[in-house]
Amino acid sequence: MFQQSFPLFSPPYDQPKQWLVFLILKLAQAHIVCISQEGMSTFHRLGVPRNRLHLIRNGIDYGWFSAAAMTETQKSAWRRAHRIPLADLIAVCVARVDPLKNHGLLLQAVQYASGMGVQVVLVCVGEEIPGREAYRQSLEQMAERLGVADRVIWAGYQDDVRDWMAMADVAVLASRKEGVSLALTEAGAIGLPLMGSAVGGIPEIVRHGQTGLLFDAADVPGCAAAFVEFARNPEIRRTMGMAAQQLVRTEFNSTAWDEQWSRLLAGLAAGSSVESTL
Repeated sequence: MFQQSFPLFSPPYDQPKQWLVFLILKLAQAHIVCISQEGMSTFHRLGVPRNRLHLIRNGIDYGWFSAAAMTETQKSAWRRAHRIPLADLIAVCVARVDPLKNHGLLLQAVQYASGMGVQVVLVCVGEEIPGREAYRQSLEQMAERLGVADRVIWAGYQDDVRDWMAMADVAVLASRKEGVSLALTEAGAIGLPLMGSAVGGIPEIVRHGQTGLLFDAADVPGCAAAFVEFARNPEIRRTMGMAAQQLVRTEFNSTAWDEQWSRLLAGLAAGSSVESTL
């Protein structure tokens, strides 16, 4: 099973390692399961036959997350109880505190949006990587330098992220590299509109102009513009949130995941041909 964010594909020497693994899988005539169309396309460009490529998206418990959706009144009450500052837009980022997740761009986008007349509060939910405490501290220092420290909340690790997502107006992820984000998928199930960097499989859940808005992983003004668009257009938040919820229900739920794996494994066990999706 191919995950774009697998450590084997990270620096140093990420490109040679990728080519070596792809060559071994191709020569072994292995069946390769990918979580995204982007991953499948990568293998196909390297010459892996279509009939050995299979798309099975990561599935989540749709009902578990969709049940956590909040009304605007409930959101307001939850924010007050957890001392979330008032703002034009509350954005939640659920991701480990890691350079790969690119929190620094989000901090800069919060400042940039302020210059456009929109106040954004960024709530960061996620654990620190052991041994990298200095990185978290550098982000806090960046927020201070940018003048947005009072609008950035470091919530740390949470056993249950559903309420932290549900209380927000939008979910955002600015990763430099990603498969298909489970955090964005879960937020979509709750009914949040989505924002994400246009890398890996993120565009397959953040479908630009439908379920959310994309920006380049190095584009601070582009991310800020998306913040501003959502802050100024509650109706767009509502319609894109509904579209995201529908997409997750039909394509990213665990029921579909179980059925797809069952069909694939049954076909392989029987020695029959198995359909590929590309």
